[in-house]
Amino acid sequence: MFRANGRAANIGEYCTGYGLAPGAPATLRCVPCVGGAKKTRQARLSARHAGMAVYSAAFASLFNSKVEMQVIVVGSGKLAKELLGALPAHGEAQVLPWAGAGLRAEKSVALHAGSGRELEAVCAFCESTHSPLVELATGSGLEGRAVGFPVVLCPNTNILMLKFMAMLERSGPLFRGYRTGLTESHQAQKTSVPGTAVGMAQALGLAPGDIRSVRDAGVQRDVLQIPREHLARHAYHRVLIEDGACSVTLESRVYGDAPYAEGVAHIVAAVRARPLENRCYSIMEFIDNAWV
Repeated sequence: MFRANGRAANIGEYCTGYGLAPGAPATLRCVPCVGGAKKTRQARLSARHAGMAVYSAAFASLFNSKVEMQVIVVGSGKLAKELLGALPAHGEAQVLPWAGAGLRAEKSVALHAGSGRELEAVCAFCESTHSPLVELATGSGLEGRAVGFPVVLCPNTNILMLKFMAMLERSGPLFRGYRTGLTESHQAQKTSVPGTAVGMAQALGLAPGDIRSVRDAGVQRDVLQIPREHLARHAYHRVLIEDGACSVTLESRVYGDAPYAEGVAHIVAAVRARPLENRCYSIMEFIDNAWV
């Protein structure tokens, strides 16, 4: 004897589960066996066993199913292509390009790695589907804007580098008044604002114009000691703090594209794992809260 919809279900009834879509409440209803009392005891027992099997399978599906949320990559540049190729290897089964076919109008995670041409259309999609948007482009127009969906601003997605930047943000004021220099180097093809360096400069009390940017491959190889095989894809930052008798150097090196895709996978997981408010978050807030 068990209960369904608030009443006892006898041996001549069985339960079926319905409404068990992810996130929907489980509802049970009793369905009388055909023939009722005229069924033989063996037939009634078989029906009950079959019904209980459906009941158990339905609840197992409810508690063990993994909801697959599509991840949409917006953009056609190098980073967007890297994410489309690498994210499935990090467990993201449904990674789709914004411009491609097969997009479903449902809650998703949108990754904007484009120039901004498609940003308004992506924002409209996110607002209508209550989807979070991870902004990977630097100098985004979304910063400081009132939004009707969660936005995570990520000018850098390498998690170790982000934690280094968080350390600078907290400790930077300790070094005000000292001679401080900041050098950054990226591949020669990079023409966008070096968002990581700008963030580091702000933490150290420097203006963006104080940043020394290096794009010459010869200087990168011979002076900064960037390995030849990584000249085409690297991110280098060096902070030099001096008082005359003492100098302190802080340096970071990121080679290749793998650290970025891996970091984005961690950020996507963090976005999925918690309800976010309809506002702009800095990725540094995720770091400070130990969400990544």
